[in-house]
Amino acid sequence: MAWRRRRENWAGSPCTLGSMTSSRAAVELPVGTVTFLFTDVERSTVLAQRLGSRFTELIADHFRLIRVALDARGGVEVKSTGDGVFAVFASAQEGLAAAEAIQLAFTSHRWEVGGDVRVRIGMPTGEAEVVDNDYVGVAVHKASRIMSAGHGGQVLVSSTTRALVDDGDFVDLGSHQLRGLDGEERIYQLTIPGLPADFPPLNTATTTPTNLPVRLSSILGREEEATALVDLLADNRLVTLLGPGGVGKTSLAITVGAQLSPMYPGGVHFADVADVTDPALVVPTIAAVLGAEPKDVEGVVAKLAEAETLVIVDNLEHVIDAATDVARIGAGRHGSKLLVTSQVPLRVSGERRFVLGPLDTGDADSPGVALFLDRARAADPSFTADPAVLAQLVDYLDGLPLAIELVAARANLLSVDQMLERLESGRLTAAAPVDAAVRHRSLEDALRWSYDLLDPQTQQMLRRLGVFAGGIGIDAVEAVAVDAPDPLALFGELVDRSLVVRSPESSSRFSMLDAIRRFARARLDESDEVRAIEERYVKYFLDLGRQAFEGLQGDRQEWWRAQFDAEVGNVREVLAMLLRTGRIEDGLELLGNVWRWHHSRGYFVELELWLDRFFAPTAAEESLGVVKGLMARGALLYWREQAADGVAYYERALEIARRLGDERLLAEALHGLGGTMIVAGDGDGGWPHLMEAKEIYEALGDKAGLADILAGEAFRTIISDGPVGASALVQRASDLYEEVGRHIQATHSLYGVSLVAMAEGRLDDALDIARTGLRRGREFHDVSLYVWGIESVASILVEMGDFETAALLVGAGEAGRTRIGGGWAPSSVGLDDAKTALEKRLGEDEAERLIAPGREMGLEEALQLALGEAG
Repeated sequence: MAWRRRRENWAGSPCTLGSMTSSRAAVELPVGTVTFLFTDVERSTVLAQRLGSRFTELIADHFRLIRVALDARGGVEVKSTGDGVFAVFASAQEGLAAAEAIQLAFTSHRWEVGGDVRVRIGMPTGEAEVVDNDYVGVAVHKASRIMSAGHGGQVLVSSTTRALVDDGDFVDLGSHQLRGLDGEERIYQLTIPGLPADFPPLNTATTTPTNLPVRLSSILGREEEATALVDLLADNRLVTLLGPGGVGKTSLAITVGAQLSPMYPGGVHFADVADVTDPALVVPTIAAVLGAEPKDVEGVVAKLAEAETLVIVDNLEHVIDAATDVARIGAGRHGSKLLVTSQVPLRVSGERRFVLGPLDTGDADSPGVALFLDRARAADPSFTADPAVLAQLVDYLDGLPLAIELVAARANLLSVDQMLERLESGRLTAAAPVDAAVRHRSLEDALRWSYDLLDPQTQQMLRRLGVFAGGIGIDAVEAVAVDAPDPLALFGELVDRSLVVRSPESSSRFSMLDAIRRFARARLDESDEVRAIEERYVKYFLDLGRQAFEGLQGDRQEWWRAQFDAEVGNVREVLAMLLRTGRIEDGLELLGNVWRWHHSRGYFVELELWLDRFFAPTAAEESLGVVKGLMARGALLYWREQAADGVAYYERALEIARRLGDERLLAEALHGLGGTMIVAGDGDGGWPHLMEAKEIYEALGDKAGLADILAGEAFRTIISDGPVGASALVQRASDLYEEVGRHIQATHSLYGVSLVAMAEGRLDDALDIARTGLRRGREFHDVSLYVWGIESVASILVEMGDFETAALLVGAGEAGRTRIGGGWAPSSVGLDDAKTALEKRLGEDEAERLIAPGREMGLEEALQLALGEAG
């Protein structure tokens, strides 16, 4: 192409870090139609963490390389942006030549090990508007948004820029909604000879990770508060949004999160902890929302370091003891922010508080009245009212948005005068202590008023829904209200009255605002059916767990995992109920039935927490629940590479299983004990247990069980004879698992197939197979498969001589296993892992120097590196 042929040798041109700052004042900024260029360092926070004080020198090199390219092509630097540059060109062709030169320079530059810098570049063309020696206007914002959509090493251009270039190699990436901008923009990627052309999907409005729910109520009258909260978040890493229940904290937080989403490459994530009753589970809940390994605070901090992220933690007041953990997350080494909603302050270091008061209600033009009118006309488009009486009604409700919305929803049935009369005549001081805050009483009044307008059967349904501590599924509703004449019709009535809200993610999932759920739970506690409803609730989830025991191993494994992802709040509540009431065997049975879900999601710490609590009391020894709990404990230790400690739990489980006489349970215990003993180094002792389990599985015609036995045989052979001798066994196990639909276990075996290929010297095959396993882990959202696969790829890369990449993956794998509290490596079956192999080749000190930066990598970054997707 023409401008590439004109490219000159500029790499040695002299330029100091401050040269453009001094030259800018002497250069008049171009006007008219210009091409803008924005650059940004990908994962600069991670680099800063890895390199410490050396990061300053690295970023100075980065600026020098960029500015040399700008000078060579007539670019004018407008300003620097911390770790990027904003520049402008009078010619689109010269701008693209500079962008190409920058990427080539960054690729060829000899960066410090572990400190390779990759920049993303965005280049739109538009009309330049200069104000106070700086550019303003939509084109400037578009440049920033296009750049932030890309990845390190990528050059993205607008359709206008593409049209102005005579020739060149471009990839059409389609039309995208840029965050914060109206309409869609067609984006093209510049292809640079000799450099990678494959990148992950763009981080546009439709691809940036977020789970923000649909806003639950209007923020009419909250515009000033929204602006002030945005400003406060700009300068502080931990902000607490304070206010009484029903004042609109959640709605304001969601609205601000949506407004700020363009500023956060890592997305805006919403963690509702209203259904979390144990402070120890707050951090795992936040980690699950982020997709981080839910081990501890450090795991969340590592995830936040991957990309600047906004995390909204909603309803923290009832687990306020977790405030210290939240503060530690906020103080971590990352550029992310936390916005917490609570009725009480956190009282921790670094907290900035923003108090949200009620809406103004002083007159007919007040925000409170405007909200009422908006909601009333949604219920009845013809709604009208005397402004003075309406203002009186809203004032009576103390300007609380939730109370206003509940009352306004009845505008199709009652006049404002009737609403006010009923509220005043039914003030419920008995429902709230006389010394309670006025706002609390007014919310209680509005909730009770809405409740009283329901017919008795619908009231009963609302009370019963108070037992749920998380999302609500239709099947669970029918189980809890099994004796109602038409449970779905009653439930639908509550949805129509906005007392129950449909989940935007699923047509069969619902939820209640926390204030409404607490009100419903209080009414349930006052009723004479509370024990019966709790028993139905517990029974439903115990039965679900029993179905999951097989489901989490069968051909619908991922469906069952998603089911428990949705029910995590309810499972926690059921476990807490069982613990409170001393139903130890039931609690252990539930944990034993769903431990594979904990394992796949990396919830090792939470599983251990619950097992510790249920094993603390004395439990009956002759129960199915205790057997399953013991096996869950043994499995936890097995997957933590503590197989020797797990043997005792499986031995005890086997003793009880033999007395109970359940053949399938006995086979599970035998297989668990035999496999754990083999991995613990006692192959001779474990083998008879495997063979006894095999006989039972053959009698039952259980192919999945026989696949488990094949996998156990393969591990025994690997340990005793080496991987090559186990070739046929691991392949047969993998094939049989696939045949019966156990895709997770098939992937476990696939890593064994990869190990065999590596031992046979088929390194390319080994790498392909291991990466196939990793892709499956990503598809199944299985954190344990990620960690195992990352270290398997590392072992292969050591044999291929790519020590630097292998070392980074070793560090990432170590960190991953630490964060999730478990995970496997080749050393689990007595083989040299990648770290040991590196130490043998490079020496311990050099190996450690290369491994250390990998421990700071995020999981997604490590996955991309292991899969060869990193730019």
